[in-house]
Amino acid sequence: MTAYGPERDAITLTGLRGKGFHGVFDFEKATGQEFVVDIVLHADLRAAGASDDLADTVNYGVVADLAMARLTGPSFDLIEALAEAIASDVLALGELVAVDVTVHKPTAPIAHAFADVSVTIRRRRTAEFVVALGSNLGDRVATLGAAVEELRAAPGVRVDAVSQLVETDPVGGPEQADYLNAALVGHTELTPPDLLAALHRIEARHGRVRAVRWGERTLDLDLIQYGTPGGPDEVSSDDPALLLPHPRANERAFVLVTWSDADPSARVRVGERVVGVAERLAKLDRTGVRPGPPWPGGDSAAAAGNSAGASGDQATGGDHADADTPPATGDHAAAGDPSVAGDHAAAGDPSLAGDHAAAGDHAAAGDHAAAGDHAAAGNPAAGGAHGDR
Repeated sequence: MTAYGPERDAITLTGLRGKGFHGVFDFEKATGQEFVVDIVLHADLRAAGASDDLADTVNYGVVADLAMARLTGPSFDLIEALAEAIASDVLALGELVAVDVTVHKPTAPIAHAFADVSVTIRRRRTAEFVVALGSNLGDRVATLGAAVEELRAAPGVRVDAVSQLVETDPVGGPEQADYLNAALVGHTELTPPDLLAALHRIEARHGRVRAVRWGERTLDLDLIQYGTPGGPDEVSSDDPALLLPHPRANERAFVLVTWSDADPSARVRVGERVVGVAERLAKLDRTGVRPGPPWPGGDSAAAAGNSAGASGDQATGGDHADADTPPATGDHAAAGDPSVAGDHAAAGDPSLAGDHAAAGDHAAAGDHAAAGDHAAAGNPAAGGAHGDR
């Protein structure tokens, strides 16, 4: 892992003891014995170090309570199962990247002299994510397809589905070519900043530059949503370098058209409410968005390599790609073309999948890009962090 990896920061709780009734033998379940639990919490602790505020860290008192509830609660036959249950409870807290749990059984029924028996497991948190893709320079189809494959190959990332391509009219900014857009959904073990960084690295490999605000671009990759809306793993951030969920994604038909194609059951946050993407899309104008060319080799998903999941191991770090395009004026679709792909701009940024505009809305200035360039997690380049929303 990189800067946000589980090996960087850790809180360690050792020697948590209690009487439990775990074991395969009846007498173990009847009389009980002592168990000892060690827990290592992997998280990014920099915010807590800077703020000195408990709200910015993991409350290890709560972690201890969860572990003791399992240790002294209903019996398991195996300490492996006990460790798994503790890890699952702790990861549900949401602030962690990973957790290590060791369960010791020092008085296990073994007919030989021994010091200890223990089981250690590491479990990483995984979260759903949505990325919008866009391109209007060069071989757009090849670039977008390559970006999907590179994301599939990133450690800690699994791509579940990729939408069909749609073509969208640029709005605002300098005169430029039409965009191709798509959406990708998957699961990741990476933190949002790491995922954003990975997206930015892929953009850079394809020659993405932020020289002209709302200008054309070879590739835009915008992180639209991280976690399940309304769920414990949903990430909300108002950090300009990493805005989550994307503040205008729910207003852009071109984003919702491709997103619902990749995941028909997808849900999106709209203010305090969580609604179906298809339901939200029905209320948007789709002018300026139309079906795009097929992916090479066939259907979007297959051709782009969607379901195969990537590597699935902690990726290195992702780039939020310009996902920030201001809503500014440009409803990509404001006009209302129900065209298949959605309002590029319905919300202003035609391309949530790639900030058409580096800094602002597709509309107002032409951010065709995915949803607003999330901008390199802090890449001041043209538009700055999180991009040009």
